[in-house]
Amino acid sequence: MNCKKCIVLCILLTFGLYMLSAQVSVSPDDDFYSDATGWVLKGYVERLPLIKPYPLNVIRSVLDEVAEKGSETDRLRAEFYLKKYFSHSFRVSAATSADVKLKQVDSGGDDDTNEFEADSLFSERLSFFCDRQITPLFGIGADIGAMVRNNDIQPKDALPRFTVNTETNLVRPLKIESSDVDFILDPNVIATFGTQSLYASFGINKSGYGLFPDDSLILNPSAYQMLNAAFNYSGEHFSYSQLFGLMGASSYTDTDSYSCRKFLSFHSLKIPVPKTNVSVGLYESVVFSNPFMPAYFMPVPYFIIANVAGFNENVLSGIQLEWKPFPCLALSADLLLDDFDAKQVLKLKLNDGGIRAGFKTGFVYSPLESFCDFISLSYTLVTPYAYTKYNTLDDTYNYLDYTNFGQSLGTDLLPDSDRVSMTIQFKPRPNFRLGTITSFIRHANAYESLDDEDVLSLRGQYAADGSINMDTQGISYAADTTDFLKQDNLMYVIQAAVFGEYEFVTARCGRLSLSVQYTFEYIKNDGVDNAIFSGSYETPEAVKADRERWENALHDSYNHYFSLGIKYTY
Repeated sequence: MNCKKCIVLCILLTFGLYMLSAQVSVSPDDDFYSDATGWVLKGYVERLPLIKPYPLNVIRSVLDEVAEKGSETDRLRAEFYLKKYFSHSFRVSAATSADVKLKQVDSGGDDDTNEFEADSLFSERLSFFCDRQITPLFGIGADIGAMVRNNDIQPKDALPRFTVNTETNLVRPLKIESSDVDFILDPNVIATFGTQSLYASFGINKSGYGLFPDDSLILNPSAYQMLNAAFNYSGEHFSYSQLFGLMGASSYTDTDSYSCRKFLSFHSLKIPVPKTNVSVGLYESVVFSNPFMPAYFMPVPYFIIANVAGFNENVLSGIQLEWKPFPCLALSADLLLDDFDAKQVLKLKLNDGGIRAGFKTGFVYSPLESFCDFISLSYTLVTPYAYTKYNTLDDTYNYLDYTNFGQSLGTDLLPDSDRVSMTIQFKPRPNFRLGTITSFIRHANAYESLDDEDVLSLRGQYAADGSINMDTQGISYAADTTDFLKQDNLMYVIQAAVFGEYEFVTARCGRLSLSVQYTFEYIKNDGVDNAIFSGSYETPEAVKADRERWENALHDSYNHYFSLGIKYTY
């Protein structure tokens, strides 16, 4: 079965579930999840499931607890969510959004005229969704949308660097192209069965994991949705979750070609340390294809299966520590290792090969009785070739990198990058939020470290922009050297954003929400993330010429991003 047939089948299942009953439509990046994290820190809620989104009965229980135990400010927020999600079973919405980018080249490159270049993305979206708990144990729901947008630019070209807009980040194979616009179907369905502490789910949806609501090393809530089945247990002594997913493998040569013979298995375990405010989390994720391995469905360490059996799957292992020194504050450290080699670690030969890893640390603070709702500060790094994989299965599709339809399932940073980011969010009223986001990012192109002989020997077997779609086949640097941010040309990015959203609520006329955001961005050495090499080469002189062309095109730029959204829900 090819990818398009598989997607059509998923859509039919989606509408089949929809016809059975009403559905729940809570996405893992909804505002509720940042509030829920704050309510756990404040002590109103004891624990939450490990994987987002949560079932409807869990969401209802959280809101009821906050409405009963919370401060006046938090009670008002909980009551606002209760009315928003549960007052009407069926809802429809129409939304319009505009993203505009103004770029000014300051110096360098081919254009230093200081004139502004404009890119814009406009979209219209119609959605049907509702929330409904059929029985105390069974809930089912969906957010089924259709979008039309202009196709003269890629959505990422109208957004700040290394950011994703979940509203426009839709699975590409579900689009119908025309001369000027794309029509895209966006199905999100989930059905759950179980109690608040023990349940199973099945659906087509996005997933999130971790303390920070907007980013994750292993399951990013802004990544593409996938067909998945999940299990979750939340208990006093430990919590456990497992997820199995069907993904799309991207083609090496055709950006619009995919295959659905790509699978994901993820599991996590979280244990609170007795008599402390510390918890330890262990998680693993494995991407595999052919042959299909039922062993990865078992709750046993994946890296042991891969190392003992000699499989060549892409295994990512992580450990996460959380410490709550006092109420309202949580500190977190998260280390992810790509293809963890147990033998190498046991022999203490940590320097015998390149380290492919991700690391994220920081804090989340949610103050009591304050219109300052949420403060987070984090540092994230991704080493070269992390999330990528030497593909031995196929020379047409990449079945082993940590992507779904070509987009990372983990953090939105590219390999060979790091970032410091701070978010401050205010909620003077439950229906009004505003805030700021500031970031400092460094990025290098790992392929700049390749010498001319490496490039000649590869014969075009690489993604020359140094992105997450890099294939490590034949590249000695990927196996022997880390070279984190040690390239000659580094790109520096400074971003500062302000945003606001207000929701007008009336009993008879529905809800109208307005959202705005402005982002200022300065980039030094803009273009580092562009392709260095163009394909196969016959002589070292040709390699050198492309390397010089790439370096000469680097420039400094000032960018201004304006985003406006209007959404009406009835």
